[in-house]
Amino acid sequence: MEQSKLTKYFLPAAFLAVGAACRIALYHVAFPDYEQFFYPWIETLRAYGPTAISSGFAAYNTPILLLLWLFSLFTPYNLLALKLLAFVFEVIMALGAMKVVGHLRPGGYLKYTAGALTLILPTVVMIGPAWGQVDAIHGAILVWALYFCLKDRLHTAWFFAGMAIAVKLPAAFFFPFLLALSFNRKKARLTGPAFMAGGIALLSCPTLFMGDSFSRIVSGIVSGSGNMLGIENIAWWASTLWQWFPGGDYAAERVAGVVLAAIFAFGIILYGIRSERFGDEKLLLLAAFCLLVLPFVLPQMHNRYYYIGEICVYLLAFAKPRAAYCVFVTQALTVSTIWVALAGAPSLHWSFRLISLGMVFVLAMLGRWLALHDKNGHVTIDP
Repeated sequence: MEQSKLTKYFLPAAFLAVGAACRIALYHVAFPDYEQFFYPWIETLRAYGPTAISSGFAAYNTPILLLLWLFSLFTPYNLLALKLLAFVFEVIMALGAMKVVGHLRPGGYLKYTAGALTLILPTVVMIGPAWGQVDAIHGAILVWALYFCLKDRLHTAWFFAGMAIAVKLPAAFFFPFLLALSFNRKKARLTGPAFMAGGIALLSCPTLFMGDSFSRIVSGIVSGSGNMLGIENIAWWASTLWQWFPGGDYAAERVAGVVLAAIFAFGIILYGIRSERFGDEKLLLLAAFCLLVLPFVLPQMHNRYYYIGEICVYLLAFAKPRAAYCVFVTQALTVSTIWVALAGAPSLHWSFRLISLGMVFVLAMLGRWLALHDKNGHVTIDP
């Protein structure tokens, strides 16, 4: 079979078939998160409609709750509505990945294979079809924001990043990279954050017309900051630095985590300011590093906060083939952390500690490749 036909027809069709089989096999699977949170939320939305959002009955942001209500109109089965919502945005994310790879590798059919493969990445399958989480919503929006970054449409990228933040606050991990890129490209440095605010407002404020209050909308958006700042616990089910400091109060460690994140964010921005214009590879390297290092050093992170960073590493491999083994490592980390987290064992901190070493390896490789780039965005030494 010719290579073009292989990448245009056979592989995409095979990956799509596997993706469909996974979703059909897992559509009935429900974990405690669904029973404790999503099921009663969807029931409330069915009973009272989107006006119930203003009561603050759920711990999710306005856009997700509106989408849950919308998808509940298409099926009487709450679990199916939840997984249909995740699936739609997984497809949107796959289309974004296809556009990114089409930009990186123009003129061929590899982009179709890349888009279809996105749907069966362990990160995507385990978090969406298996676990029943909807991280694909903000993940899809950020993949498209990344595409607009590659196309040098920075105002659009800022706007999309704002929409992603309105969906889920950890999308703010994209902010230091966007600011670094804006300084590097010498555009949207001042106006970009205004476009981000517009994206946040677009998705967050529709319920104002249903009796919601502005203060509740704002508190809903920033409510995740308590988790991000480690108010309740220093580490959750994720391969982070703070798995080596489990339990207890650890106020000093929490402050140290926030300080470390601020140092890395400032360093990323400074890197953008001091470098010459980024090429595509360097842009993706910096984005992947930013999206992985911040949840690694911040306290009280969940494994799902690596979602978009792992997708970014996957896309990086199409610009830098040597990054393929980082893709395998990050996907293995996802499988390991989610499996351990859902296993129900009383204490698995040592498992997470060992798993966290894999993330250290990936961050070290990304940092090394960034350091090897010259001022023109090309690698000076073959790594």
